[in-house]
Amino acid sequence: MQFNWSSLGAWSSIRNIVDIVIVWYLLYNLLLIMKGTRAVHLMKGLAVIAGVKFISYMFGLITLDWIMNLVIQWGVVGAIVVFQPEIRRGLEHIGRSNFFSRRSSGTNQAQRMIEELNISVQYMAKRRIGALICIEQSNSLEEYINTGIALQSRISNQLMTQIFIPNTPLHDGAVIIRGHEVEAAACYLPLSESKFIPKELGTRHRAAIGLSEVTDALIIVISEETGKVSVALREKLLRELTPDEFVEVLSEHLIIKETSQKDSTILTMIIDFFRGGRINSKWMTKKSFLIVISFVLTMALFVYASESSPSRQSSSVSVQTTSNTIGNVPIYVDMDSQLYTVTGLPEAVTLRIEGSSSSLLTVVGNGSYRVKTPNLNELGPGKHMITLQVTGLPSGVKGTVSPETVEIMIENKANIELPVSVNVNRANLPGAYKNGQALVSPARVMISGPESLMNQVEKVVANVTVPENTKADYTSSVAVQALDATGKPLALKVEPEQVQVRVPITTNSKKVPIILTTTGSAGTQYSYQLKSDAKEVTILGAQEVLDRLTAIPVVVDVSQVTKTTTQVVKITLPTGVDSINPENISVEVVVTSTTPETTETTQTTQTTQTTQTTRQ
Repeated sequence: MQFNWSSLGAWSSIRNIVDIVIVWYLLYNLLLIMKGTRAVHLMKGLAVIAGVKFISYMFGLITLDWIMNLVIQWGVVGAIVVFQPEIRRGLEHIGRSNFFSRRSSGTNQAQRMIEELNISVQYMAKRRIGALICIEQSNSLEEYINTGIALQSRISNQLMTQIFIPNTPLHDGAVIIRGHEVEAAACYLPLSESKFIPKELGTRHRAAIGLSEVTDALIIVISEETGKVSVALREKLLRELTPDEFVEVLSEHLIIKETSQKDSTILTMIIDFFRGGRINSKWMTKKSFLIVISFVLTMALFVYASESSPSRQSSSVSVQTTSNTIGNVPIYVDMDSQLYTVTGLPEAVTLRIEGSSSSLLTVVGNGSYRVKTPNLNELGPGKHMITLQVTGLPSGVKGTVSPETVEIMIENKANIELPVSVNVNRANLPGAYKNGQALVSPARVMISGPESLMNQVEKVVANVTVPENTKADYTSSVAVQALDATGKPLALKVEPEQVQVRVPITTNSKKVPIILTTTGSAGTQYSYQLKSDAKEVTILGAQEVLDRLTAIPVVVDVSQVTKTTTQVVKITLPTGVDSINPENISVEVVVTSTTPETTETTQTTQTTQTTQTTRQ
């Protein structure tokens, strides 16, 4: 790049000087607003993008330069959306000279603040007074200060304790300390959404961790339930600190070393600024550093804009053009779909647009472009080579389609109404179940498409697969396909595309008699007779199994039976039978006893009778 610096001295370039001054002022105030906030990270990202853009431009890296153009074009919109809160707050505070002023934070002041905080924290911890104290460091807490009540008071242990005494106006919420002063109380903090926070920790701890996730603030938490003191810093929570540990943590992060102020250089100041750190140099507190930085950025932007817009240097109007490629652009077909059908068109095309950056941004943003065919009604049936057209582009923007020309086939459209046949896949049905004749609604569908394909239609089919272990009627919405004689689907339009199919599910059943038999015996002196009210049962299973079964044996175990009793017997399923009804039957076991004791008694009686007869 070559820039004519002598142009600055020309009378015609006064507008350039005015331009530089205005941009310089705006950048200076922008840096004031962004310094110390999370928006500084945006500056880091912009610096990286600008560096990559410069490298790609200088070395002629076409693809990388094109990608950077896209990033820059959409980055403006993205930055506005992402940093909308920061932009809003910045606009609200423009003109406030003391908005981002920093107070000195000497070692003595820091030590005094730690002592006052320690006294107050230990006092509240012993009495289980809940508290939430936030100490601002590099990242600004302005957005959270604005949610509370401004105090701007010097820190003291009496003040801190009084704020968190229960039932006082300021006890609910967080206290934010800026510098060495209490800036605000009753402030709202963002709650962490982390799933790794222990369940025993309450809202105070979750708010402390939430603030530590988005800033580098140091947050002190006192549990109202346990009185334990914790410190949250950079997404970590140091729990249950002793008084000595608490003072050690605060000293480590709040006391600024004297050497860090003495050894400051311009390079370290610049690095510290873009890190969002505090400015400790007296020279930099006069804002001269920001003035220099904003001037350098302004001149860089001026040179880039001058090179990108030659019209600034001459009376001739010439706009630098750029390009953008849009993929997967659908094609609008200009044709009467009731009369004709067209094949051969790609599903989507690639559109390349060329023009000024602002024009391309507008085109991509509103989506006004359209890729369309010429009027196909005028071409009529047959093969045609057509050129795709681009419409909806503003003046100065050129569009190129890839592919630009395609060969298509236009045919007369035919329509026919056909019945729907159903194919039922019953592989998942249990053996005892079978499907009946499927019912379809609607029973007929309309098929439309090119005449050449319509002549190949053999049938219209809806394929239904019954889910596993289905034992009741099954209903489902099924897609409909037009098939040729070989069973291959045809690319035709079906209306409706889906039909409602109901598949009746029935069972294979049979009633068979039962045969009662005994097994085992309590002894030879017992005889058994089996009786049951159940004479037959119903069995379910595959039809071939049912056909070969004529009776079901019911075996009753009588090995322990010595007297008449009634048993509930479970019927054993024969092989191949899925179920039986009933599964259990009641069987009466009638026992008849023929014991030797009965025989001996009879013989004794007979002997006695004989003896008596002899005596007579």
